[in-house]
Amino acid sequence: MKRENFLTHFKRSTTIAVVAAVANMTFLIFARETADIDPAFEPLQTLPILLFTLASGYTAYIILQVFKKYLDRPYEYFMYFSGLVLIFSFMPIGHRAVEMEGANMAEINVLGTLHVIAAVFILVSLAKLEEIIKNDDVG
Repeated sequence: MKRENFLTHFKRSTTIAVVAAVANMTFLIFARETADIDPAFEPLQTLPILLFTLASGYTAYIILQVFKKYLDRPYEYFMYFSGLVLIFSFMPIGHRAVEMEGANMAEINVLGTLHVIAAVFILVSLAKLEEIIKNDDVG
């Protein structure tokens, strides 16, 4: 197995983060065109969604690398951890976002969907990356 340098990890983590961000931004554009969303609803502003999605992608990559280094079953533990993070990410939606000005069901549904899209694209991208790395090590 090759030892990766910082630049390799940076490129890989950036790919993960950008894939998730593009998916979220695409859905947000679609949702703004098709759903009755209040443009002033703060949690659905473009920049915060973009920044949180990018940060989530980078963080997930780093956590998986730490799990791979220190745990005997890193992928299993990472999936459990990811599931818990996704579940807990809905708590602010249920408590804070519902009470915010301009929040109706359209905004709440779009916000929840953005969480799921980010999680799915991050996890699928990480899995695909691991498959590519494994194939490179074998070949």
